[in-house]
Amino acid sequence: MTTHAPHNADMPPLSTRRGGFWIEGDHVDIAGGTHQHGPMWAEWEAPGSGARELPVIFLHGGGGQGTDWLTTPDGRPGWARAFVAAGFASYVVDRPGHGRASQTAEVFGPVGAQAPAEQTAFLFAPSDAVDSQTQWPWSRQPHSAEIGQLAAANSALLTDLAEVNRIDAARVAALLDLTGPAIVVSHSLGAIGAWTASNMRQGLVRAIVAIEPAGPPFGTIPGVGTLTSGITVLPWITSADGIPGITGTPVAVVSGSASRFRGGAAAVRDYLRDECGARADLLALADQGLVGNGHGLMYERNSDEVANAVIRWLDSRVVDGTSGVMDAPREEFGEG
Repeated sequence: MTTHAPHNADMPPLSTRRGGFWIEGDHVDIAGGTHQHGPMWAEWEAPGSGARELPVIFLHGGGGQGTDWLTTPDGRPGWARAFVAAGFASYVVDRPGHGRASQTAEVFGPVGAQAPAEQTAFLFAPSDAVDSQTQWPWSRQPHSAEIGQLAAANSALLTDLAEVNRIDAARVAALLDLTGPAIVVSHSLGAIGAWTASNMRQGLVRAIVAIEPAGPPFGTIPGVGTLTSGITVLPWITSADGIPGITGTPVAVVSGSASRFRGGAAAVRDYLRDECGARADLLALADQGLVGNGHGLMYERNSDEVANAVIRWLDSRVVDGTSGVMDAPREEFGEG
């Protein structure tokens, strides 16, 4: 973290448009009153003029919140701002039960334990990866400033992973109804809602970028649950042509060279391509000359370079708001 006042940081001035709103939850009657079960907060930012046709929806991972996309642990602007600078409108959400959308268990349902700082360090800056995870140059101790910035955002998950999948997908689908066609960028467990929402809203998700997604297919995530339907818990909606919203959709599965989950990422790409018919690429950062990244690669030291690699992939796969193929060789992005 920096030692000077944050507002004195050396950052360029911005001229953007921004706002925020709620995606309402399910109305439930509890103790004689009406509450909303699982609302979702969404905030957006867009260039002052001339935004690209497709906005980007950012879905954070399991125990985090939308701030994962707004800033890095050392105080730099996060991916949401980087994508706005590249011309995209960005929508950053707090998934149901997280961040500004947090709720009591009485309304939301039974939740597990909130991850302690030690687990945060294990996931994002493990002590045994100090030599390989060079893009985390900061302390790996649970009480360090940078780990503290991540741990402060932690919240608990519902104990029912199927319900997590259901409400995440329903709220993202409702957001897509407002935004129209969009790109979805997810991290870790946030991917399961992205897959199902795309399946529910065929044609509205023009591309998916899954950063270190939950996997491998049909795997069990300790303390969280099992992906009983491959890469989701809810079963796919299918048609004669495959899986609507997934079959034929460009997907990038992004993994870091120092992540303990990189093998699962490759398996997710294979499942999407071979079993679901998605136009899925494995965007292994090492193949892009970006080495030393772990599970939280969107807020490590080279976060801007990683964002640029993702934007290059989008530019090669999505043309004028459609899922067209440009001339960039597909092997550049790990298909095959």
